[in-house]
Amino acid sequence: MTTDNSFAHELNRVYLPIYGFFKEYDFPGGKGAFRDVTSFEFIVEALIAQSASQIALLSWGEGVDRALLDNVPPTLRKRIKFVDHDSSALKLAISVLSPIFDEFSIEPKGPALMYKSNLLDHNVEHAIIETYSSLHTFLLGLRHKLQIDINIEQLKKAVSLIRCKSGNPESRANMAIVEGILNFYRQGTVGAIEIVPRARKKQTELFINFLEDTSFEELSRATHSLGFPLLFRKSAVQIKQTLRKIMASERFAQIIAASSKPISAVTRVPLPSPELMKMFEFSDYLPPIVSLKPTLEQAYTDWDTLFKDENLAERYQQSMFFRKRPPKIQRV
Repeated sequence: MTTDNSFAHELNRVYLPIYGFFKEYDFPGGKGAFRDVTSFEFIVEALIAQSASQIALLSWGEGVDRALLDNVPPTLRKRIKFVDHDSSALKLAISVLSPIFDEFSIEPKGPALMYKSNLLDHNVEHAIIETYSSLHTFLLGLRHKLQIDINIEQLKKAVSLIRCKSGNPESRANMAIVEGILNFYRQGTVGAIEIVPRARKKQTELFINFLEDTSFEELSRATHSLGFPLLFRKSAVQIKQTLRKIMASERFAQIIAASSKPISAVTRVPLPSPELMKMFEFSDYLPPIVSLKPTLEQAYTDWDTLFKDENLAERYQQSMFFRKRPPKIQRV
């Protein structure tokens, strides 16, 4: 396995599975919920502050994509990238899991699943949901070279349970291949930066200057290279050296602080089987897995502090992002 240097020198891109936080409001006739897109700017800023030069979002069509960009300052719009316009990652996930869907009478409807039987074991049902969702995210990371956030241990348990409960040899074989990929991953810690809470609001110009600084780009490229097993150790050292250089400078001392983050990544070159190569169009990039939970929690706190006394219900009731409470699993 060799590394394509053109990809290895790209800036770090993080896949963001949400475009806003849900809020519930009382309306005539009941309660409603919508993804409040006023929070999108805070999420983007928080992720960029974690060395993500670009934020990758799943494309929902030109109209929705454009509406999302309208809720982000112009200086940050160029850092948002919409991916998988042709749904190729989702189609591949469906292909891998199709024997399981057939065996357990499940019909995929885009990112959702429709169950045709009420007899499926509750634990198996949730294992299939977890596997479908996480495998889709993994394939997005694999195909578009993105840092992703999935619960790898939870996914391993789900895949193992499906293997045990399935009576279809093809289903078990596919789950064994998925399990083989997950076993390549090892946990570790790498250096990172974080923006001092609220500083990016008070020091907007300084924050933008930092994003354009060569040291930030150097850190971002090294972070992206963590997805290449051949470059992992070298990249981890480079991140540490770049952080020292950034922190030694007083230019951005008001807005940044040194930090670290746990990461799951492939640190040795795997030897994938022919079946693995064929099924996943295996490449030299295996997406690093980093939890977005702390970053999103900080973004939510910043956003909620700013808007908690403002009634946004009337403003967004008619917006394209408003909808009733999320529907539960459909059954027919």
